[in-house]
Amino acid sequence: MAKSQLRPFDRDRDGLVVAEGAAALVLEAKSGGYAQVLGWGGTADAVHPTRPAGDAISLALQQCLRGAQIAAAEVSLIQAHGTGTRRNDEREAAWIAAQFPQNPWVWASKGATGHALGATALIEAALASLALHHGVIPPSPGTQHPIYQPYAQTAIAGPLAVALNLSFGFGGQNAIVALGHPHHFL
Repeated sequence: MAKSQLRPFDRDRDGLVVAEGAAALVLEAKSGGYAQVLGWGGTADAVHPTRPAGDAISLALQQCLRGAQIAAAEVSLIQAHGTGTRRNDEREAAWIAAQFPQNPWVWASKGATGHALGATALIEAALASLALHHGVIPPSPGTQHPIYQPYAQTAIAGPLAVALNLSFGFGGQNAIVALGHPHHFL
């Protein structure tokens, strides 16, 4: 548990902050809206309660990109899981750098929302959808010295086509959802 605040992807991060929260998304079979669900991937590695292992996360990414019919190079924004813990943020940052050599923008919202455990994936999908809709990379509250670059510390306006939402759960659950700007893929 963090001593003061959750600082995802920060050099001085020291733990997570548990929160409560909820989100709702309306899924429609027509064009428009805030974002399109392009694809998803899910795996479970079940090796350790809190530490991912092996290539299960990479397999979830491959499933997601294949289902979305896009390449990793097309990803313009990654909503990182960003727990604020020493080991997980370090591993996630290294994994992102290895999978995405084009260095897409990364941000993590848990500095503002805390870690809402089971509700986190949907909260972050809603936030990523809003980022796509408004064409703004949101800031990452609590992060002063990011361990990954480029990392959004302030809001940045710019065209966004594809955002990935990374969600990793206790017990080795891995889910990745690709969201697209609602007008980019028509």
